[in-house]
Amino acid sequence: NGQAHHATMPTILDVLYSYRLRTRRNNAIGNQEVWTSIIQYPHTIWYLTGETPESIQDLCDDLSDMDAFDNIPINFITNRDALLMTLIWIRQYPLLEHIAKTFYTTASTCHKIIWHCLIQLHILLANEIQWHNDADWMQLTGKYEDFISLATMID
Repeated sequence: NGQAHHATMPTILDVLYSYRLRTRRNNAIGNQEVWTSIIQYPHTIWYLTGETPESIQDLCDDLSDMDAFDNIPINFITNRDALLMTLIWIRQYPLLEHIAKTFYTTASTCHKIIWHCLIQLHILLANEIQWHNDADWMQLTGKYEDFISLATMID
């Protein structure tokens, strides 16, 4: 037909669900956490979350140290999967139904887990965000030659 075929980026559902199905086929129990299913694919983890497996594990450890997972409303999701679910939602913003299918749960369960983890992440990371005042911004003007009029917000 003369039109070029363009490859499309896989959706979160395509990526995670294919790994999950592959793991489920190879695992007689089939009750493995999603984290275990994709840990061998660090590029996929980065694509889905913007984080490395190591940085996610560090965050999980920090949250565990502050007992952030003690009051998680769902007890059959592992701490790493709860954090992974939340980071995927923050980065990709997929429908909760898509996340639910990947983690073999319901959209309402995902909502509870994500809401809980967001609050705990805010508590943990609140002091990491530094907002500049007007004077600080003025001092940055012209400092970066490649970015003449730069205004940024990094997620």
